[in-house]
Amino acid sequence: MPKLVPKPVSKLMSKLMSKPLAVRLVPSFVSLLLLATLCLADATHDLHLAARSGDLGGVRELVESGVPVDATDDWGNTALQLAAKNNQVAVTKYLLEKGADPTARETFFGSSPLDMALWKGGPDYEIAKMLLAAGATDRASALSYSREIGDISLAKAAAESGPVLASEAEDLQSGLEELDPELAKILSSLTVVPDPPPPVYSVEDLADFAGYFESDGSTARLSVREGRLTLDLPDHAGVGLSATAERAFANPERGIEVHYFGRAGTVEGIAIEVADQEPLRMRVGDAPQDPKSIVAAVPDATPPATVEPRVNWPGFRGANRDGIGDATQAPPVDFDLESGVGVAWKVDLPGLGNSSPVVWGNRVYVTTAIAQ
Repeated sequence: MPKLVPKPVSKLMSKLMSKPLAVRLVPSFVSLLLLATLCLADATHDLHLAARSGDLGGVRELVESGVPVDATDDWGNTALQLAAKNNQVAVTKYLLEKGADPTARETFFGSSPLDMALWKGGPDYEIAKMLLAAGATDRASALSYSREIGDISLAKAAAESGPVLASEAEDLQSGLEELDPELAKILSSLTVVPDPPPPVYSVEDLADFAGYFESDGSTARLSVREGRLTLDLPDHAGVGLSATAERAFANPERGIEVHYFGRAGTVEGIAIEVADQEPLRMRVGDAPQDPKSIVAAVPDATPPATVEPRVNWPGFRGANRDGIGDATQAPPVDFDLESGVGVAWKVDLPGLGNSSPVVWGNRVYVTTAIAQ
């Protein structure tokens, strides 16, 4: 096992203790705090590494030496999260016995240990069932997934672990006649509790949800009007929305729901559900610009008759990480850099390009690496 006290810290303390008492009184307190912080960070890393790799002996030794079982990294991952993600059954069982929190969520994607167990734990989903029995509260995810794959055993474990919210039950119990009779029976007999009150957002809070969103052929604008979040779609203008849950809004009278998604608490896009229509999924976009402002950035260009909504290219493989571009932009598929065929403009840059370009509005961002 790695040592719990890093060598640089040991050297620092040795130097400090060689000083006269009067010199080292105040620094020693600061150094002890530093030592404790570094030791915990180092031990947390070791615990996570052992949990991820299935080293039960290492996990046991670190926990019994005093490392908190739910110690987190910078993104809120715990040892339980990593053990579940890597399908480490024995480690998961031990961590739960030691009081690890099955409801903890990491802060980047917001995923729980149960999310990881459902993703990586097939075909028997043993870890998922252990987490449910230990008190994982996102059981609706397990029920939805068991419905999707037809896993009666997983559905039973999730149903027996506790109640689901009324809104969750409504989704889970729709179309039961199309399911396996035993699975339908489990879902129809769920214990249901009322949804909690919706969050109350101030006007300042609502401003964080405002913006322009786009996908292939679709656009949406959300703004705050008269203290209310308002949605504008091509076929649905001025739809006032009310909060229904965290980062979720709806207008029941018009059959519209809007859900926000994004990593690390940011807003990266929205999912829009309109009654009797296919769901829409859009990314944060660039509001359409005046044609003259676009032409000004490209010398000798002719203003287009109309400006099509553009889908930005925010990174490798595009907006949805699927490598599919915006058909309305009609980029050239044949080009020759030497002759200039299919090339609108070019700029010489020093160094080496080592990442995907980003296209945002009428700007292109690139990175370069230059040797010093």
